[in-house]
Amino acid sequence: MQLVTNKAVETLHIPTTIVQCNHFTKKGDKAELNNYRPISVLTANSKIIEKSLVLPATLLFREQ
Repeated sequence: MQLVTNKAVETLHIPTTIVQCNHFTKKGDKAELNNYRPISVLTANSKIIEKSLVLPATLLFREQ
């Protein structure tokens, strides 16, 4: 987990295996692209990475 977190920080990229995006329709015609909305499904790993990045980022922004 630490390797994934460090890599995410270094590259500013979260692996696609951690985040999944599904598309659901709103009301209306399913053939109309504007009637779809993306829903992100986050795994437990992505939540851990996010929480591990919040504190250092908060401290960094407070210093500036």
